[in-house]
Amino acid sequence: MKKARTPWPVATRVQYVVAYEELQKKWGLSARRFCEAAAVPYPTFARWWAAWRNHGKYGLLDRPRRPHRSPGALPVAVIETVRKTHRELGVGVRRLHAYLRRAGLASCSLSSVYRVLRRCGALVLKPRKPRPNWIRYAKAVPGERAQMDLKYLPQGRFQLTLIDDCSRLLAACIIEKRTTAAVIAALPALLKQLLFTLRCIQTDNGSEFGRALSELLKRLGIRHARTRPRTPRLNGKVERVHRTMQEELWDSVDPDGPPVHWQAWLSDYVRFYNHRRMHSALGYKTPIEYALERLPQKARMSHMS
Repeated sequence: MKKARTPWPVATRVQYVVAYEELQKKWGLSARRFCEAAAVPYPTFARWWAAWRNHGKYGLLDRPRRPHRSPGALPVAVIETVRKTHRELGVGVRRLHAYLRRAGLASCSLSSVYRVLRRCGALVLKPRKPRPNWIRYAKAVPGERAQMDLKYLPQGRFQLTLIDDCSRLLAACIIEKRTTAAVIAALPALLKQLLFTLRCIQTDNGSEFGRALSELLKRLGIRHARTRPRTPRLNGKVERVHRTMQEELWDSVDPDGPPVHWQAWLSDYVRFYNHRRMHSALGYKTPIEYALERLPQKARMSHMS
């Protein structure tokens, strides 16, 4: 890899030139022999020596690299016009450029207008808004709220999924019709799969979660909360579980193939999900471990027995 070039200090240049002139007067040393002994590139030393002879010690000072002539530079009058118009209008670069071209005040490009304003410090960058530190939405106690939703499956089946908002404990079953009656018939089996009683079930505004389901949940002492229309993010946990199960379980099912063991496959997957799949949001615990950790002592002992 090529090393980055750094300028020689002015004092070092003067020392090398003075030492060479003394050696040349005393022994007639050539410039190339001196450069070999001093480990200085000969073209570099030749430039130093020529500047020393032509301009004296001031010839070895660093000179600005700005060119003496810039034929493509904008005229001073155009630069002043751009800055003055920007102060008067207070608009952005694009609108300022369009105004200058339309009014015939300047014919420079958009990038030229931007560079003029940037060099004079007229473009003040607004501080970027800090990214919010999101807190994961989750209830503190298992059973305080659960999310329920329906998912379309191949071969005209439907999956009814219930997931606890605190522990992410999962309960699911297969139904053959997308109706409120089918959901009501499958709901008791879902509630028995959980280790605790629910206080609230949250669903979307689908027709399968109708008034009859609300009345049944009210008789069971469970509140029915419905999300606003077109807000699937409010049921984020059950939606993410559905996507995961689709990729890992149902994508292998042929829609036109022979019937599969729907409930057996689903039961095995739910058992694996609750007892073996660890979640970072749960402190890398499984849902069943997290639920037992958060449950009161009486409910925990009843489950263990």
